[in-house]
Amino acid sequence: MGVRRSSSAFQVPARPESRLIGRGRELEVLRQLLAEHRLVTVTGPGGVGKTSLALEAASALAADGADLVVCELAEVESSDAVRHAVAASLGVVLRPGESLAVSVPWADDGPNILCVLDNCEHVADAAAHVTEQLLRSGSRVRVLATSREPLRRADEHLVVLTPLPVSELFDEAAAESPAVVLFVERASRADPGFDLDDRTLPDVVRICQALDGLPLALEIAAARVRVLAVRDIADALSDRFALLRDRTRRIPERHRSLRAVFDWSWDLLAPHERDLFTALCVFPGGWDLQAATSVGQAVEVEAREVVDVLDGLVAKSLMTVTRSPRGTRYGMLETLRAYGLDRIRQAGVSHLARDRHADYFAGLARSLRDLLVRAWTVEASPLFEEFDNLRSALTWTLAEDAGPDRSFDLLAPLWYAALQIHAGELAELTGKALEKWPDPTHPRWSEVAGTAATAHATLEDYDQARILGGAAAGAASSSQVGRAFGYCALADVADRADDDPLAALEHLERADDMAAAAAFEPLRCDLMNRRAQLFAQAGRLDEAIATAEQARQTARKQGNAFELAWSQHLIGLLLVRDEPEAAREWLTRALEESRALLYPYGTSSSLRGLAMVSVTQGELESAAELFGEALDGFGRAGHPGERWNTVAALLSLLVAAGRRESAAALLVGLDGTGAVVSRIHTPLLQDVRNQLADEVGVPRIVARGRAMSPEQLLELARDELRLLRRVSGRVGVPEQRPGEERGEPSSGSDPTASMEREGRLWRATYDGRSVHLPDLRGVRDLAVLLEHPDREVAALDLATPPGEREAGTRRSGAGLGAPGDLGEQIDARARAEYAERIRELQAELDDADSSGDDDRGARAQEELDFLTHELTAAYGIHGPRRAGDPAEKARSAVTARIRAAIARIREVHPALGRHLEASVRTGRFCSYRPERPMTWVVTR
Repeated sequence: MGVRRSSSAFQVPARPESRLIGRGRELEVLRQLLAEHRLVTVTGPGGVGKTSLALEAASALAADGADLVVCELAEVESSDAVRHAVAASLGVVLRPGESLAVSVPWADDGPNILCVLDNCEHVADAAAHVTEQLLRSGSRVRVLATSREPLRRADEHLVVLTPLPVSELFDEAAAESPAVVLFVERASRADPGFDLDDRTLPDVVRICQALDGLPLALEIAAARVRVLAVRDIADALSDRFALLRDRTRRIPERHRSLRAVFDWSWDLLAPHERDLFTALCVFPGGWDLQAATSVGQAVEVEAREVVDVLDGLVAKSLMTVTRSPRGTRYGMLETLRAYGLDRIRQAGVSHLARDRHADYFAGLARSLRDLLVRAWTVEASPLFEEFDNLRSALTWTLAEDAGPDRSFDLLAPLWYAALQIHAGELAELTGKALEKWPDPTHPRWSEVAGTAATAHATLEDYDQARILGGAAAGAASSSQVGRAFGYCALADVADRADDDPLAALEHLERADDMAAAAAFEPLRCDLMNRRAQLFAQAGRLDEAIATAEQARQTARKQGNAFELAWSQHLIGLLLVRDEPEAAREWLTRALEESRALLYPYGTSSSLRGLAMVSVTQGELESAAELFGEALDGFGRAGHPGERWNTVAALLSLLVAAGRRESAAALLVGLDGTGAVVSRIHTPLLQDVRNQLADEVGVPRIVARGRAMSPEQLLELARDELRLLRRVSGRVGVPEQRPGEERGEPSSGSDPTASMEREGRLWRATYDGRSVHLPDLRGVRDLAVLLEHPDREVAALDLATPPGEREAGTRRSGAGLGAPGDLGEQIDARARAEYAERIRELQAELDDADSSGDDDRGARAQEELDFLTHELTAAYGIHGPRRAGDPAEKARSAVTARIRAAIARIREVHPALGRHLEASVRTGRFCSYRPERPMTWVVTR
C-alpha cells in the first residue's frame, strides 16, 4: 500500500494558466499559517478565487520539498464518498469501515505531506471527519481545505478571502487597482487588440464596481470583449446573469456562468436560510439585527432563530459583517443581491418583499421623526446610515401607493438630510410626492413641502425654494413642525438670494414661534445658531458670538450633539481673524465631533475654518490641503453655495502665497456669479479685497475673471490648490505671466514634463499629472515637436514614415528645423504615405465602430473625407486633374491629425491640452513654441 506523492499526486483541477493578481498579502498569510498549523481553510464566496490561492500556496510548498496530494471534491455527491475520493487521490483502497488514519500510516520522520481538499462546502461535515483522520495519520501531515464555509473544527485556522479591491474613482490610479488589472489581463487574452486607455478606463472601473471585484465574474465579463465593447458590457450588467456565461468546455459546470456559481451555494442552503436571504436582498443599504428580526418574522423565521440563520449565511460567505461602535451591520455583495432579486422575481414574491421593506423603513422614519422633534443626538444617525434604504423604500411607495401616508412618513425626517446630503435627489422625490398628493391639509404635507424648499435652497434654486417655503409656512392646517421648516427655507432665501439678513431674521422669528408651539426644542437651538450667522452677516459680531455661545450652552443641556458641534464651529469662525489660536481649538473640537456624528456639512465647514486659521499662521501647505478637502466635501454633498464660500475663503491663501493675479481673477469672477458670500464663513475676505485693490483694476485681469464660467472658476481654484500643495507651502510661488493659460506649471526654473512610449500607449506627464494616450500619428507628431522646442519641422518630414525619417531619407534633407526643397508634385513616396494614412484611418474607423467610440470615429472620418477629397481632386478622379503640391497635402494631413490629437488630450488632461493649443503651431512647418521655457523629456 503506497502513497502517491509529489508530481504524480499533484492532481490540479482544470484552471487557466494565469498569474495570481492582487493576492500577495493573502498568499503570504496562507503560507505563514501553513508553516505554523496543520489545518488551514480558505473560505469566501463562490468565484472569489479560493482554489487559485490554495494551489499557488501548495505549489510553493511543493517547490520547497513537501509532498503534495490534491483531491477535488466538487463532483463528490455524498458524504460517504468523501473518504473514498481522498483515498483514491492517495492511491489506496479502503476496506469497509476502515479509517484513513489506519490505511495511510505516514511515518513521523518522513517527508512533509500537504493534502489539499478543494471545494468542501457541500460535504463539509464529511470533509471535517476525513481531515481528522488525515491529521491522526502522522504528525507531518497538514491539510489545506477550500470551502465556502469553515469546516468548524477547533484546530482550524481560517483565511477569509474577499473580492479584489475596486477603485471608487475613475482616475489614473484606478488602472492599478487589482480588479482592473485582472480584468485587463483577461480581456487582452480574449482580444489581443484590447487596450486600457483614458476612454476605456471608466467603463472598466464601472464593470469592476458592478461585479464587486469578484474574480470569476470579472474573468467571464472580460471574455466578452471578443464581441462587445467595454461600454456595452458595463451597460448590460443590469442583466448580468444573462450576459456572464462562459462556454469553455474545460471550465467546471459550476463556473461556466455567474448564475451557476450562486446556484451551487443556493442549493446548499436550508429553507430558513433561503427565506431570510431573499427577504433581505431588497435592502440596498444593508441592515442591522433589528431589521433582520423584523423581516425574519414576516417569513416565519422566529426572533430567537435569526442570529443562528444569519450566522449560517455569513459562514457560507453569502453575507458580510461590519462592526462599529454603533453596532453590527450586515450586507451582501451587489452581485449576490442581484441574484437574490432574480430569485424572488422568479418566485413571484418580489412585490411582497419590497412592500415589507417599505413598511419597515416607513416605521423607522416615523420613529426618527419623533426622535428628532425631541432631540438631535447620535441616535438619529440612522437617518444618514439608512439613506439608501429610505430612498429605495420611497421610490417604491411613490410608484405603488394610492395614498400618501407611507411616502410622507418616509420624507418627513429627510428635512435634516436635505441640509446635509442628497439635496438633488430629495428635491426630485419631494416634487413627485407633492405632485401626486397636493392636499395641504395632510398632517405631514407641510413637512414634505418644507423638506422640498430646503433641498431647493441648498441647490441655490431660490425661486422654487421661495414658492415651496411659502406654501409650507402657510399650510395652517398642517404640521407646525413643517411650517417652521418653511420659514427656515424663506430665511435662507432672504439671506443667500436677497442679501437681506434683517428679513431673514424676521423669518427665523416666525420659525421659532412655530417650533415653540410644537415643543420642537432642538430646532429652537438650531435657530439660535442661524441667528448668529445672520448677525455676523450684518456685521454685528458681538451679538453673533453671544448668540452662538447661548446656542452651545442650550445644545449641551439638550444633549443636542449636532448643534453642539455646529455652535462650536461658529464660535471658532468668529474668532479666526482676531484670535486664531482659540479659533483652532474650537474648530478642531467641532471637526472631531462632526466626523464622529457622520455630519458632512459640519465636517467640511470645520475643515474650511481650520484652513483659514492655517493661513493666518503662515501654514500654507496645510491650508491648501484643508481647503481642498473642504471643497471636495461640499461638492460631494451637493452644496454649490458652500463651494463659493470656500472659493472666497481660499483667496486669502493665494494672496499669502503670492498668487495675487489668480486671486484677483477669481475674485472678479466670483463677484460676477452674483453669489452671496457669507461673512461668517469668509472672515478674511474684506482684507483680501483691500489687498487686491490694484489687481482688480487691471483690465486683462478683469477680462480674465469675467470670461470664466462657474465651472472654470472652480477648476482654477483647484488648480491653484494643487500647485500650492506641490510647492510645500512656500511663500512667493511665481505668479502667472500676462496671458498665461490656467494650469501652466509655475516654478523658479524651467518646468519639466515628459512623453514616454509604453508599448501601444504614450504616457504624458505634465503639471504633476500623468495620463495615457493611444499611439496615434498625431501624438507621435507632437512627440517630435516637443523634443525640439522652438524649431520648425517640415510637415512633409512629419508625414514621412518614422523608419525613413530615422534613416535620413527626409525630403527636407537638412534635419529637423532646417527645411529644404519640398518639391512641387506628389511623387510616389507621397502617394504611398497618403495611402498608408488612409489605411490607418480606415482601420481606426473599424476599431471605433466595434468599440462604440463615436467621437473617435467622427474624428477619423473627418480626416479621411478630407484626404480622399484632396487626392481625388489632385488625380482628376472626379474632374480635371489639379496640380499636386506635396507640401500642401502634408500640411493638411499633419495639421488635421495634430489638432485631433490635442483635442483628444484636452479631454483627458485639460491643462496639457490648453498648453498645447497655445504652444503648437501647424502649417507647412510645425513647431512647439511655449510662452515660458519648458523642458520635455521624450522617450520612445
